[in-house]
Amino acid sequence: MNNQTIPILFASDDNYVKYLYVAILSLLKNKNFSTLYDFFILCPQKYDKQIINDFDNLKEIYDGINFHYIEMGNAFDNAEDTKRILPSPTYYYLKLADIIPDYDKAIYLDPDIIVLDDLSEFFNTDLKDNYVAGVKAAGYMCENYDKEYFDKIGIYDIKQYINANSLLFNLALMRKDNVTEKFCELSKNIYRSMDQDVLNIVCQNKIVHMPLKYNLMVKYFPYENNPNWSYDLLKDVYGEQNLLDAKNSPVIIHYANVGEKPWCFDTELKNFWWEYAKLSPYYKEFLFEYFSNYKIKKIVHSFLKKIFSINKIIDHVNNIKTKEVCVLGFKMKFSKNLKEE
Repeated sequence: MNNQTIPILFASDDNYVKYLYVAILSLLKNKNFSTLYDFFILCPQKYDKQIINDFDNLKEIYDGINFHYIEMGNAFDNAEDTKRILPSPTYYYLKLADIIPDYDKAIYLDPDIIVLDDLSEFFNTDLKDNYVAGVKAAGYMCENYDKEYFDKIGIYDIKQYINANSLLFNLALMRKDNVTEKFCELSKNIYRSMDQDVLNIVCQNKIVHMPLKYNLMVKYFPYENNPNWSYDLLKDVYGEQNLLDAKNSPVIIHYANVGEKPWCFDTELKNFWWEYAKLSPYYKEFLFEYFSNYKIKKIVHSFLKKIFSINKIIDHVNNIKTKEVCVLGFKMKFSKNLKEE
């Protein structure tokens, strides 16, 4: 079998690079022997020497991989959203076509992921005359989406909209059509979903939709009784078989929720992340971060419970249901005969 080199781009500042290491480690652990990965890591400035050593040590374990560290300097510092919400690395991938001119295709991934399979099948997707391949964003396709907003920014078919966390780019066509210039110009505007809106505006009508298994967001779980992501909505967006395949055989798991990462929260599918985190040189740091956050949350929960709590007590013998409400130490009880319900 012939070897295949796949360029993969990540973007991260110093604060996120140790989580990026776990993502790359999972990717290497699950690659085929014949797959070679060429990593391009975009950063605001040069990483600490120890961080680079940690990445370079992986080359002694896994054959056919390489790391390129590209300092982006003040790129996208003028993007309005980076001034308000997120740091500029969020936008770095929008320059991908110009950053790696020697490749016609490339994969972009967020750092807060785990990769559980080889990415050759994803990379070999036929993009034809499309700019990008990605997974549909179910949250933008619910019945109450803001059509007026999307019409205003120039997205007229919301069913095309994709998440910007796991992408395959047609770099050759993007260079031909000067797509990077269009990305950079729009990045100066304010959008609700920032770089993701920019991506979808420019690439509209030139998008290939990939199976959910290539960007399985943990916030979709559990399907049952989920107030935000009903099974019916997900089934309508992705299809029932697609949902089943993603749940049983995910390729890329994305821990997308802000503040609910596996290193600080008991999120769904966290065990997959910890499986690789424990193999990293940062494992003790992750443990300290997790338990520190856990204790803080436990203290806050305990405090809130003292000032406000609701307890339900059901007496099946006497057929009485009691609701006890506590507000600032004052308790109120409301009882009801179960037979009346």
